[in-house]
Amino acid sequence: MSKLYIDKPSYVINCKNQNFDYLVGGSSRVHNNFNTVLFDSLTGLSGFNIGYGGSGLPQNYLMLYLFLKNGNTIKNYIQQVDEGGLSRNAFTHPLSEYFFMHYLSIDNEVNQFYKTNVPLYKYYIWRYIPVIKYVEYNNYCRLSNILSNKVVDQNELKNKGYAKLNIERKDSFPSMNYPDVNIELEIDTLNIYYLNKIYNLCKEYSVNYVCYTSPVYKKYHLSYTPHNLKKTLDDYNKSNEIEYFDFCLDKNYNNDFLFLDETHLNATGTDVFTKQLADTLKNVLKK
Repeated sequence: MSKLYIDKPSYVINCKNQNFDYLVGGSSRVHNNFNTVLFDSLTGLSGFNIGYGGSGLPQNYLMLYLFLKNGNTIKNYIQQVDEGGLSRNAFTHPLSEYFFMHYLSIDNEVNQFYKTNVPLYKYYIWRYIPVIKYVEYNNYCRLSNILSNKVVDQNELKNKGYAKLNIERKDSFPSMNYPDVNIELEIDTLNIYYLNKIYNLCKEYSVNYVCYTSPVYKKYHLSYTPHNLKKTLDDYNKSNEIEYFDFCLDKNYNNDFLFLDETHLNATGTDVFTKQLADTLKNVLKK
């Protein structure tokens, strides 16, 4: 990592006075699977991709919250949400705590984020003995990084937050066998809580909120995805009258060659999906 490079989340939450027609947020299924420049060219809008790998709904909320708090404006927020992201076994842990460290003790929403997502002893130590957090995450929070001027990866800026996958597909994909697991996973109320906070934050800022689920490899999805998670997500969106577009099992993505692995499209698949999403949302998003 270059000494001039800062992680994309750090760049996003430190932006000030930026104006976009939309932001799109989520995990690597946004970071690597939403071609922002292509979407802009098809919709006539100007947006930015704030998704990043390994992030879940708590981090997605805090990214959006800090971006808006810093005086930036958007007309639309597009949230990619996965059924599995609602479960207690969601991939949001271990948490990428270091991105938001310098807001701890300064902002109550950030305090609440840490208090609900890390062990309480860590939260209180980091909050009341600040030097500990910088020692623990020295690679990310070293003093030289805080004091010096930094830039984000220029390729990501050029692509408006989108990171193109250069590998067509992983060697292990597709598997020869996808057994039927047939289980139900416990819903994590904390993830529902943060999904709701994203929705309410958009209402507070008069931002048009749209939700979607991107394609997943069909054989994998039918084998491993618990049905209770799908119902929970559908019920939440219906009860709140949220515009929700589910492409998870869209027939356009039955082709193995559009995927990198079971849950990520490759660059070709990303462009196919981005075009479909742009066509779907063109009359839904505020201009």
